[in-house]
Amino acid sequence: MPYRHAGEIGDVLKHLVLCELLSSDAPARYFETNAAYPYYPLKEGAPSDYGVVFYLTHLQGALRECAYTVLLTENEFLKNRVYYGSGAQAMQLLGYQRTAFYYFDIEPPALQAFDAYANRLFLRRRLHTQCADAVAPLLSDAYSFSADDFVHIDPDSPFDSNAAQQNFFSVFEKACAAGAKTLLWYGFDSFQTRDAIRAELFRLGRTSGAQLSSFELWQRSMTGNGCAVNPGVPGCGVALGNIAPEDAARISTLHTSLAAIYENARYGGASAAFDVQALVF
Repeated sequence: MPYRHAGEIGDVLKHLVLCELLSSDAPARYFETNAAYPYYPLKEGAPSDYGVVFYLTHLQGALRECAYTVLLTENEFLKNRVYYGSGAQAMQLLGYQRTAFYYFDIEPPALQAFDAYANRLFLRRRLHTQCADAVAPLLSDAYSFSADDFVHIDPDSPFDSNAAQQNFFSVFEKACAAGAKTLLWYGFDSFQTRDAIRAELFRLGRTSGAQLSSFELWQRSMTGNGCAVNPGVPGCGVALGNIAPEDAARISTLHTSLAAIYENARYGGASAAFDVQALVF
């Protein structure tokens, strides 16, 4: 399976936000740019122990009853250690709605696994898959977005460009400009990389006409050029477009609560507490 970071702290932040938004308002169409596989068996002792395992065993406050925690509990993660990815989480949360699912990936076995998973949930007729890098198709005239859509953009690096010099920031801009609820996950391993992403989000906030926000976390050992502690990803964020103020307020509470439960966390014998920041662009 090509995705090696299932259940790590980057997934915890991403899925904490994603589940909250999908539980708030069901879209007519849900897009996933990097679907990967529907679920992953996790080994003990992996970075996921710092991620989802630590999360579930240290819950406090609003985290106890949020949509992400409820879904993990229903899936009995601590018992079977099978972690469901964002595409499967979306199907579980939206399966009883009329949402159509559009999943992209460059690995045929990943999309075949989703075909099988959708069959199990009786959702196969509502699943549309395309084996391709998502950037060019989603930027083409074949797809137009609206306020009834949710677009989840989850690249290895948002700056990676195709031959036409298009990247996932371009997809984010198109979706936000059309009024779609949009989530872009990004990782970074230094303040230099984080600040470059922030600068691009600031630019997109001006060009898309949408109000953008982001919720970030990073290890306290991070510096301008690197990070001594890396529990899967040293830092990450979710950039959001066109979300309701009440959704942003709930996510802000969950974001700060997440930092609080990791205040005394350790990884590889070192302190692995992290700082968080919310921004509006």
